[in-house]
Amino acid sequence: MQRSIILRKLMEDRNLKVSDISKTSGIAYSTVKSIFENGTEKASYINICKICSSLGITPDELEEIAKGNLSIPSPISANDSSLLEKYHALDPSGQEHVNIVLDWEAARVQQLTELRSRLAAIVEFPQDSASDLVLNAAHEDETCTPEERRAGDSIMMDDSEWE
Repeated sequence: MQRSIILRKLMEDRNLKVSDISKTSGIAYSTVKSIFENGTEKASYINICKICSSLGITPDELEEIAKGNLSIPSPISANDSSLLEKYHALDPSGQEHVNIVLDWEAARVQQLTELRSRLAAIVEFPQDSASDLVLNAAHEDETCTPEERRAGDSIMMDDSEWE
């Protein structure tokens, strides 16, 4: 099988587009598109390595697939496959319960994602999601002048101070 056909099949199996491969590999869109359309024969080894990496295989695996010695790997991980087997072993009631939890969790994560994007301007989210949030208060900026700090503090005064 031609290498470019294998690469395109892997891309389709993973629901990726040429633009996705271009972004993850760092290769120009036109170059990636040319490799998929015209074949890998004239492509540089470095570009093939980057495209393979973006698709989750090695160049050696690509070669073995092309020779017919290896099948195209499934986009489903072994862990995901195990979870699917467990799900299919459940009775309809168990599957319904799993579906309810998955729907609830997906909605929760979506809401969290939306909330984080709205708060991104005023809150710094640490890499470790278990860590405390850090406020990006304007007066905490080290380049803030004393006048800017007083102005910021006056905005935050208690309502009783205005009476």
